[in-house]
Amino acid sequence: ARESIQQKLLVHLKGEQKTLASALFFGTRDRGWDKISKTFRHAGMSHILAISGMHVAIVIMFVCLVLKKLPLFRSLLILIIILFALFLLNIIEPRAPVTRAVIMIVVFMALKITRIRCNSISLLSVAAVIILLNKPNDAGSIGFQLSFIVVASILILLPQIVWRVLGPDDVDAPTEVMARRWMFSILATGLCAW
Repeated sequence: ARESIQQKLLVHLKGEQKTLASALFFGTRDRGWDKISKTFRHAGMSHILAISGMHVAIVIMFVCLVLKKLPLFRSLLILIIILFALFLLNIIEPRAPVTRAVIMIVVFMALKITRIRCNSISLLSVAAVIILLNKPNDAGSIGFQLSFIVVASILILLPQIVWRVLGPDDVDAPTEVMARRWMFSILATGLCAW
């Protein structure tokens, strides 16, 4: 069932585009992958593949934007998002970064139903505990380690770097100042991930 859904979603892509989309979104590594992975390594972008899982959050973000336009009750909206995240976990190869992303989204959305607040590093910790309870051997996996180290560094270091360089956030700042802060945050995010 997973393969048929993946094929339907990639039906309009050919050659290297299909291979790349399969690898990035579904974790599929077929024969054409060797050639493309060398290109990624030479371009210095292999870490993007190692810490994948961000695409899950991006897809969920778009689903949230669409669902917010519909007249749905808040709890129904959250339930749909949780079910969609679990659906994604079924069609994407469940590597540690993808599983981490889905668990963090599901726990975050479940907490929204109960209106309990939780910070991002706690969500990351819950994801690590759930993954390791299910598959303790993943603790030795490079994908697991890179995924959690990179996300933890972004969650812990990024706010500190931005605050130290730009000071506290000012919601009443002029557009130019806000744009500079946003650009610096993007650069600092890349620095933390690297």
